[in-house]
Amino acid sequence: MKETVIYFPKRLARNYISELIRKTNFIYSLEGKRKPNVYFVVREITEMDLLGVLVVYKILEYSYKQGCFNSPTFHRVGESFNKYVKRFGFGSLIAECFKDTEKAYNSLKTDTIEGFLVAPMALNNDAVETEKLVNDTMQKIEQYLEDKDLPNTSDTCIMVSVVLSELFGNFYAHANDKTNSIIVVRGNNQHIQISCADTGLGIIDTLKTVDHYKTKDEEYVLRQAIKKGVTSKPGTFHMGQGLWLIDDIVSRNNGQLFIYTQSVNYINSHKKKNICSVPRWNGTIIDIILDIKNPCY
Repeated sequence: MKETVIYFPKRLARNYISELIRKTNFIYSLEGKRKPNVYFVVREITEMDLLGVLVVYKILEYSYKQGCFNSPTFHRVGESFNKYVKRFGFGSLIAECFKDTEKAYNSLKTDTIEGFLVAPMALNNDAVETEKLVNDTMQKIEQYLEDKDLPNTSDTCIMVSVVLSELFGNFYAHANDKTNSIIVVRGNNQHIQISCADTGLGIIDTLKTVDHYKTKDEEYVLRQAIKKGVTSKPGTFHMGQGLWLIDDIVSRNNGQLFIYTQSVNYINSHKKKNICSVPRWNGTIIDIILDIKNPCY
């Protein structure tokens, strides 16, 4: 029977995420088909960042949960891939991604790895658990900043707490057993990076549940989603300021915001903003980098 060999790109950092998705989003057409003789080749990978590892995991996890392949395997796993997977705390997740993803998720804790990396956290639709994740994460960040005796620790913690709360709140609103939202936080004495991804409805389709946006193109809808007061829950007390507030803080911080949802990519890099069409991702990916030396909220 014919083999299917999937070669992952050599470079799997933020600037190359769209290439990774382009090469793998054919799996959406294979839901429930359990295609046999599938091999993932990762030996050629030479560069991976936190976001790259996260997206690779979500692709593997999606293919497992949706029954796209029958007993797929890694082929030609190189030292580079294993190094990056371990560095960013995805060792147990990758090990279980073709066996029992629920077991892997249930074993996740907000452990700190290599100084300042809050290991991957699963976000479900439990408000109490969501609040606990924010608090646990902030405790570890605050402890790190205090240990390093960095200036503006209090302001930095407030900034990160606001961003995390808004981000967790947005993912929480759409999280369920099918999306398995994953959030990872890491940093050093210069920057804090927050990366998260799910395979849910996506920001655009969520907003398109509102009549005004149903016939609008995807780029337009995402632009609106980042504006203040725009919400998929009109007529409620929902303020519609989550993405707008995050984008505003990133701009004032001179940081970076990367939103990849469905077929649109929005980038705010040091106040320079761009939005463009990209290969489709079923869900939402968000990556944020904040400058510790310039806290704002």
